[in-house]
Amino acid sequence: MDKRARALGRIKKCFALAKSSNPHEAEAAMRQARKLMDKFKLEIGDVHATQAEEFSLWIGKAKSVPPQWIRMLSMTVSKAFGCMSFYSYGHEGQLLIFIGEMGSAEMSAYAYEVLIEQLKYSRKKHLSGINTKDALQKRRAGVLYAEAWIIGVHKRVEEFADVTEEAERAIHAYTQRHYPGVPVTRMKRRKLDMDSYRAYIQGKRDGESVSLHKPMARDVHMLLE
Repeated sequence: MDKRARALGRIKKCFALAKSSNPHEAEAAMRQARKLMDKFKLEIGDVHATQAEEFSLWIGKAKSVPPQWIRMLSMTVSKAFGCMSFYSYGHEGQLLIFIGEMGSAEMSAYAYEVLIEQLKYSRKKHLSGINTKDALQKRRAGVLYAEAWIIGVHKRVEEFADVTEEAERAIHAYTQRHYPGVPVTRMKRRKLDMDSYRAYIQGKRDGESVSLHKPMARDVHMLLE
């Protein structure tokens, strides 16, 4: 580890101490952080960028843009794990890159690999049951099936897809430093803490399990008495 990397590690610790409830300790930590940043010519963005990581998947040798439904899936997975994703093209071929907080990018890549295999299997199975010799019609059916499948996944993801302010800041800083040409859009901000979110999910599940039977006239009469 070089001096700059060690300095970034020390600055991160100083920022953590700066949140102390002890005002003297917090002030001393911020002074030390500024001193280190000035010494190593570091900006606040450099510190934020250390809180993010990237994980890449080799897609193939093709240099063309992937089909719309494949891009839909990568965006859906990224959103689920509070990451951003984009495709990169180089001498090794095509890469799908996920950027997120530590651990999130790798989880996104793993989820994508699992889901893309499930989707390809389901799509192939569905197309095998279509009786037509028209290749264009079959291809169109395959695209529509894949897009609808992803929309179904997307609706489930929407319930918990979000990102903290700190994570979004780290992702933006990392991307600007390593991939300056890649645009970063505003991400969906987390509005609930985890306890509130768990309460919401449990309430939703319990509510969905309730069954309501239409009462007969006799039952209504008894209720009114």
